[in-house]
This record gives sequence, C-alpha cells and structure tokens, in this order.
Amino acid sequence: MNPDNLNRMPVRQRRLLALMLGPLALVLLVAGVLAAALSGALLGHLVGTLVALTALVLLGIAQGLRRSARLDEQVMAERQLDAAILAAAGTCGSDSARGSDSACGSDGACGSDGACGSGGATGTCGATNCAVRSLPRR
Repeated sequence: MNPDNLNRMPVRQRRLLALMLGPLALVLLVAGVLAAALSGALLGHLVGTLVALTALVLLGIAQGLRRSARLDEQVMAERQLDAAILAAAGTCGSDSARGSDSACGSDGACGSDGACGSGGATGTCGATNCAVRSLPRR
C-alpha cells in the first residue's frame, strides 16, 4: 500500500481497523493450525496451512496499521510542540523576524556567528531566540 494513501486514512480509523483485524487473524491462525494438525488428509493439511498463512498476513497488516497510527501520532505531537515553542518565542523566534528591522536587533539576537551570548544576546528577546535556535534541526 502506498504510504500517501495510508496517510489519507485518519489515525483513529487505522487504529480501529487494526483492532478489528488482530482478533480475526488470531482466530483464523488457531483454526488454520488446528485444521492442519488434526486433519488426516493431505487436502486438510493444505487448507489449514493456507488459512494459517493468510492469518499471518492479516496479523502483519494489523501491526503495520498500528505502527503507522503511532508514528503519525508522534508526528502530530511534534508539530504541536513546535507550534507551542514558536508561539512562546513570539516574533523574535521566527526566521522572518531576524532582519534588520526586527525588535531583536540586526544580528538576530544571537550574533553573526549564531552563538548564544554574542552580539545582541542581551536584548529583549535574545534568550528566547537563542533557545529556539539551539534546538536540533532536521
């Protein structure tokens, strides 16, 4: 499945689908193993094995849906944290405010070399700006 198509499905629906597929796959797996083990005929062994393999595929799909939902929730949480940091930093923490007409000074409150404590770091918003700029970038 294309990850872009999977991301179109809301996280809640993916999690619910995974919760429905999991128990169904476990029941099919038990039925397939029992059919393969208790059947005396070759056809019974083959059908039981195919059912068990289908159940394993369904378990893999359920696990993938669960993992995808968890990763998307983590991404959303990171975005919310980034938005909260930018909101707390105000206009001094944004890249667009680091110009010569900004309230933080012409050097962006962290100095021309980007090191905190140099240049205009003692300005009104230098500490916040330096804190935002020191966060790891991707």
